Amino acid sequence: MTDDIRKVLGILNDQAEKLKKDHGFAYVPAVLDNQPIVLPGVGGRAPIEIDKRLLAQIIQPRMEEIFEIAAMEIKRSGYSKHLSGGVVLTGGGALIKGTADLARDVLGMPVKIGIPSGFSGGLVREIENPAYSTAVGLVYHGLKFQDKAAQPEPGERKRGRSVGSVVNKMKEWFDQL
Repeated sequence: MTDDIRKVLGILNDQAEKLKKDHGFAYVPAVLDNQPIVLPGVGGRAPIEIDKRLLAQIIQPRMEEIFEIAAMEIKRSGYSKHLSGGVVLTGGGALIKGTADLARDVLGMPVKIGIPSGFSGGLVREIENPAYSTAVGLVYHGLKFQDKAAQPEPGERKRGRSVGSVVNKMKEWFDQL
């Protein structure tokens, strides 16, 4: 998406990323306030003015493509009949306004944005964000099976784990999901 915005508008990658995060919409009908966005000129060029609807017209096709691929994978996996509760969107892209609406249309099922919750401690506010939901879920899953993971494998030294052993443990976590 960022690269699409950069190419279409002829702006820098950092500008495109900021534009996507601050003003982006994944679904054109979700743009109710079509206010212009002014981008400062770079290298002596004049500022660029675009409206939110144009930005959404750049973002939506890429998001549709992502959801269409997800729909094909869901169908191919055979799990579509087991998703009566719908899907949960995770990652930073879920933060783009209108993402859930577009996903609902493309996937044809209920959609919710996944936000890690139910934690206590020092970083709670920072991790309650869809951008961190996958990482937080994997850490939570790992902690849930920590006692099992703390037991050395047969023939393994009790102290320290090799990188290969850590990778194998992570593979086991994914298999258990």
